Amino acid sequence: MNSIPAIKSALKASGRRITSKREVILDLLRKIPGHPDAETLFLEAKKIDPRIGLSTVYRTLALLKKEGFIEEHRLGQSHGHFEASRRAAHVHFSCLACGQVIECENPLVNRLKTEIKRTLNADLKEFHVYAGGFCRSCRPTGGRP
Repeated sequence: MNSIPAIKSALKASGRRITSKREVILDLLRKIPGHPDAETLFLEAKKIDPRIGLSTVYRTLALLKKEGFIEEHRLGQSHGHFEASRRAAHVHFSCLACGQVIECENPLVNRLKTEIKRTLNADLKEFHVYAGGFCRSCRPTGGRP
C-alpha cells in the first residue's frame, strides 16, 4: 500500500478531507493481514472509534477504490474484499473448504492483461483473476477442513 502520508497528500490534493475516521480505516487497511471485507474493517474500527459507522467504512472504501489506492475482489463471495493496489497482476485462489485466500503472481497473468489491453485497444481500470478450489490442506480430505 502507498504510504499513509502519500495517500493523505493525494486525497487533499483532490479536495478530499482527511477525517479521523478515514485515518482509522487507512491504518486498518495497512495493518489487517489478507483481504478484509467491510464488516471486518468496521468491527475493528469500532474498537478504535466507537462513533464510526458502517456507512463511513463503505464510503471510505469507495473513495479509496475510486482514487486507485485499493482494489476490491469478490473471492467467490457476494461481498467485496479489499487490498492495496499493486502494479503486478496476480491470481487470487480461494479454498472452497477452509476459505483461505492465496495470492499467486505469474508472468502469464501480466501477459494476459497486456494482451487484453492490446486486442481491445482498451485502457483497463480493473483486472481480476479468481480461481476457486481446494487448497493443499483440504484437497486430501475431499474438501472437508
